[in-house]
Amino acid sequence: MSFNSIGDLASNVMLNQASTRVKRSLMQLSQELTTGVTSDVRSTLRNDLTHQMDWEHRLLANSVQDKTLSEALVKIQAKQSVLGSINDTIVSFANSVETTGIGSAVASTNVLSKNAKTLLEQVVSQLNTRAAGQTLFAGTDTDLVSMASVEDTMTSVKASIGPVATVDDVVQGVKDWMNDPVAGYQAIAYLGSTDDPSPIRLTSNRTISETSKADHEALQAVVENLILATLSSDETFAPSEIIQVDLLQTSSNGLRSADASLIELRASLGFVEAELERQKVKTSAETSTLEQLRANVLGIDEYEVASKLQETELQLEKIYAMTARSARMSLLEYLQ
Repeated sequence: MSFNSIGDLASNVMLNQASTRVKRSLMQLSQELTTGVTSDVRSTLRNDLTHQMDWEHRLLANSVQDKTLSEALVKIQAKQSVLGSINDTIVSFANSVETTGIGSAVASTNVLSKNAKTLLEQVVSQLNTRAAGQTLFAGTDTDLVSMASVEDTMTSVKASIGPVATVDDVVQGVKDWMNDPVAGYQAIAYLGSTDDPSPIRLTSNRTISETSKADHEALQAVVENLILATLSSDETFAPSEIIQVDLLQTSSNGLRSADASLIELRASLGFVEAELERQKVKTSAETSTLEQLRANVLGIDEYEVASKLQETELQLEKIYAMTARSARMSLLEYLQ
């Protein structure tokens, strides 16, 4: 009778090899069950990896594009919210002014004049809004604020206007300040960049631009007319109730015009927003199609893989048991 035997060292080597092989198989099966895709892609595709590389490239590109579109949408929607709030503010103020005129209670007129500065501060604060870690209306200077403080702006305006005698003097003085490239709106009030943001990439060969900043003519008109209304509370520029009311009325008329321009600006933003959402839907649909195609070709039978995984776990447990038993073996135990 012949029989084969192996020594302790050889036995340990054999068990370690078996353990490594089973662990590797266990990891592969676990990965397949988690991802739903076979781990042996090369065999499944018969060594032709062209399709798989194309899927992965397009899925990665879609993932990057979807992130870009999502970030752009967040900023566009935040801008829409800001402009909508500014729109509501100036319409409400214009309505209040129109119900107040010469002959109205002085207290009511004074309240409107004082509220004008508060509204100006509110608008400036909204133009400094940040979203996704970037200032919305500062152009390419997204780490800076868009607008200077109301105090700095009004100090510059008052110094620029100088002595006045009529409402027209005040209106013209503010207009001149707005148009002054050295010491006016662009130099003192607007602190953002004059450069437009880069176009938003919709696809590999298509972009769309959205360039609204706090120096947009519609927003400049809002600030200009709120400055006029704010000056109506200063006796230097509004020494009488008649001039005070005239300034408020002029401001109200200007805000009505600015409201129309704001609506156009919001409409252009709405067009960009719609394009971004449309492209986002297309990208999502393409991603789903690619994932489904990949699953159809590289997909696994989850029940079969789960069964193999369970069998592999049992094999590993047996190897551990054999290894533990081998480690405990001794001549004394054998003789007993």
